[in-house]
Amino acid sequence: MFLFKKRKKIRPPEATSRETAEVGLPEELSKIKFSKNEGSSSQKQFVLFGLTTCGFCRKAVSFLTEHNVPFYYIYVDKIPLEQKKIIREYVSNTFNTAIAYPFLVVNNKQWISGFLRIEWEEMLKK
Repeated sequence: MFLFKKRKKIRPPEATSRETAEVGLPEELSKIKFSKNEGSSSQKQFVLFGLTTCGFCRKAVSFLTEHNVPFYYIYVDKIPLEQKKIIREYVSNTFNTAIAYPFLVVNNKQWISGFLRIEWEEMLKK
């Protein structure tokens, strides 16, 4: 019996201060590299924390893409443990809640945890 280990792709996790400022997140998240999904201009700023294995996270990304919303995102299961801790602390300290996926931050003031299409549609209308 042969056992094969899955190779992990390792990407440099560092982001520049300019990228973090562009995302609009606090300096404590400056070492985390976010991906950007282009969309039409929006009055709101969206940052999505998700997992690659989460079906609701995939639905959330599809929803934002379908509605042509520009957003930044990161798959938390693809980053080092130290960065996961930074994200958990940020969510806990800023929003006084534990992170559950998908976790959407709106304008660094509001958040939505989980994906319910009706709730997300209401958030876009506001």
